[in-house]
Amino acid sequence: RRNGQSLFRHWYVDAHLFLECIYDENKIKEGIKHIARLDPLGMTKEFDERTKQYKYKYVNGTAGFFGKDSTSFLYDPEQIVYINSDLKNEEGKIISYIHPALKIYNQMQTIEDMLVVYRITRGSEKRAIKVNVGNMPKAKAVTYMTELVNKFRYKKSYNSQTGTVENNSHIVAVTEDIWLPTKNSTKDIEIDTLQGGMQLGELDDLNYFRNKLLFTMRVPASRFNDDGGAFDITATEINRQEMRFMKFIAGLRLKFNEMFVELLRRELLATGAMNDD
Repeated sequence: RRNGQSLFRHWYVDAHLFLECIYDENKIKEGIKHIARLDPLGMTKEFDERTKQYKYKYVNGTAGFFGKDSTSFLYDPEQIVYINSDLKNEEGKIISYIHPALKIYNQMQTIEDMLVVYRITRGSEKRAIKVNVGNMPKAKAVTYMTELVNKFRYKKSYNSQTGTVENNSHIVAVTEDIWLPTKNSTKDIEIDTLQGGMQLGELDDLNYFRNKLLFTMRVPASRFNDDGGAFDITATEINRQEMRFMKFIAGLRLKFNEMFVELLRRELLATGAMNDD
């Protein structure tokens, strides 16, 4: 009741769940005293030549505060309760239920980051300041433009706490003015306003990856609609997506229940209530 949700989450994400059954060596008949979850990254399976059977080897990779070397433990198969997702990739390796959604999730995160950058760079209006440099040589024109930009970038201010006049440096950011040198212009300085982005409210590409992510995770899209009233738990009908999701949840429960059955078997054997047959 206390740790079941956490164990299911680890199994759903990692695709592996290793549980160590801890007994009192002097009181085996009292059954399992404690159940500890082991990190799947540190668990391997090795063949013991002496007993001619496979054993679990767990390497604790956490070095700790004092930087101690990692320690390893060898477990008998009866000490470990192991379940996996029973899903395999093309190479035959066990994968988790969220593995097909990782690529789509990363793509959606990239789109979201691009939207933020686009809103910063194109969200606000900018001023394009065109300065007539006439027939100045290129080097002199560049120097002249640099002096103008620096002149308006550095602003003197009075510090009331120290009583001194200071220069405040304003680094050119993406939202500041754009300075452009021109030639043969009728005006010495001309200022144009660059309009901001006109497509800030379009989220079709983001919604596409979002719906694709929900489909890959087998979650009905109606549960995440913006209208808030699409999913009615009191409805008398059920659509195809909800039926598909219900079957998926039933399959997860059936697979995860193997852990409880195996733990119950270990408890009954330890207490002597039943034999393995």
